[in-house]
Amino acid sequence: MRVRSLSDSRCPDQFYFTLKVTTHNGRVVEIENPIDQRDFLDLWDICLNKLEKTRYKLNGKYKGWDIDFFRDHDNQTYFVMAECEMPEGQAAPVEIPAQIKDALLYEVPLNDCRFSSKLISDVRYAKRLLSEIKGD
Repeated sequence: MRVRSLSDSRCPDQFYFTLKVTTHNGRVVEIENPIDQRDFLDLWDICLNKLEKTRYKLNGKYKGWDIDFFRDHDNQTYFVMAECEMPEGQAAPVEIPAQIKDALLYEVPLNDCRFSSKLISDVRYAKRLLSEIKGD
């Protein structure tokens, strides 16, 4: 379960409640519904794991690609992750955008749970994972 707030220069803040579950056969079921600001704030207050990130969505030919910049309590970026939502049954994107490909350190295999936002929200964990990926 998660709650999130989305801000966009083109529209007012939006708030969502999401339930995301991996079923016994490995399929991910995600149900997301809009909620009002009051519900968001009440639920945010009781959240144990809070995550701050800035998301950029690519459009046009690369629609479906998101680039997330994870920020710590000092608003410093400590991890950047790009992902592509793909149709069910498709294991890999057809093409990786050049701006992502040029900065790519590691291509995450499908269902590699080490890269969940919940885990990456832990700065120490994310830094250890980055060090592992880089071979430090």
